[in-house]
Amino acid sequence: MRRSTPLDPASGVSVPMVLVGVLAFLAVDVLMLVALDGRPPLSFAVVLGVAVAVGSAVLLITRNRDARGLGIGVLVGWALATQFSGGLLTGLA
Repeated sequence: MRRSTPLDPASGVSVPMVLVGVLAFLAVDVLMLVALDGRPPLSFAVVLGVAVAVGSAVLLITRNRDARGLGIGVLVGWALATQFSGGLLTGLA
């Protein structure tokens, strides 16, 4: 079995997939906000937080560099949405 080295491209993450992950999270976030339609954001925050944490963890433990990039992108998207909206988009406010 061949061991991957830090310089091996297969051992890293796919940068384009990180960008796709950020955009995918933001799209899902906006769709969930529209679906809320006046309901309390606590349920939104719980569902979104669990989905991001579990989904990203599963993607990060795979050997596929595209899946790892997508997992990191989703986490980055969640962090950016939380920071730029003051927690309003992710239900943390």
